[in-house]
Amino acid sequence: MRIGLLSDTHLPEAGRTLPAEVLDALRGCDAILHGGDITMSSALDELEALAPVYAAMGNHDEHLAGDPRVESIHWLSFEGHTLALLHHFEPLD
Repeated sequence: MRIGLLSDTHLPEAGRTLPAEVLDALRGCDAILHGGDITMSSALDELEALAPVYAAMGNHDEHLAGDPRVESIHWLSFEGHTLALLHHFEPLD
């Protein structure tokens, strides 16, 4: 399994779309994890064209609360390994 990981894309401040180099590097991934500070759902749309996307809610992403790809914490299991995907690290209960 190949999992792509990126964070802090900050569109449109960092550009109108994700850089081609980022998309090229993520081609062939089975899942893509975005660590937050997405700022525009179009970034997730671009990534989702490549693989299923899971995104953490960043401190610039409150407006994305209704997007089913975005959670404060995603608990994910891949091939017997469980991980938490989050932007803000706080003690987990």
